[in-house]
Amino acid sequence: MNFTRFLAGTALALAYAGSAFAADTMSAAPAMPMSAPMDQIVDDGGIQTVCTGVGSAKDDPQFQNWPAQIEFSNEGTQYLSGVHIVISKGGSVVRDSVCNGPWFLVKGPGTYTVKGSFEGMQDKSGSFSGDGPHKRVVLQFAKAPNQ
Repeated sequence: MNFTRFLAGTALALAYAGSAFAADTMSAAPAMPMSAPMDQIVDDGGIQTVCTGVGSAKDDPQFQNWPAQIEFSNEGTQYLSGVHIVISKGGSVVRDSVCNGPWFLVKGPGTYTVKGSFEGMQDKSGSFSGDGPHKRVVLQFAKAPNQ
C-alpha cells in the first residue's frame, strides 16, 4: 500500500515537472514576425508603413515621396525581398515584420532606426526621419547578383 502511494506520488511529481518544462521551453521559442501586407498602408500608433515596390504598385502615386524609402538589394544592386526588418524609435520597437517586396516605406513623427536581416547574413542598419524630406535607406546584403 505504501509502495503504491509512493509510485502514484512520484508519477504525479514527474508529470507536473514535465508539463512545467514543456511550457518553459515552448515560451522560449522566438516568435516569427508577420509578413507585411503588400501594397497596403498599415497605420498603427502614429506610424504608417507599406511594403511595396513590385510591378505597377511602385509607380502608384500614393507611394511616391514618403519620408523614408527603405530598399533591399544584393551586391549587384538587384532588389531583394523577404527581408526581416525591425524599426525602432527611441529604443522601442515600433515595427517587426518581413517585407516580401523590395521597398518598405515609413511615415511618422521623429527619428527611427531600421535593422534588416536576410538569409542569415550580417544584419544591415540605417536611420531616417519619418517626417522629413524623402530619404532612401539602402540595406545591401552580401548576396551574389543573379546572372
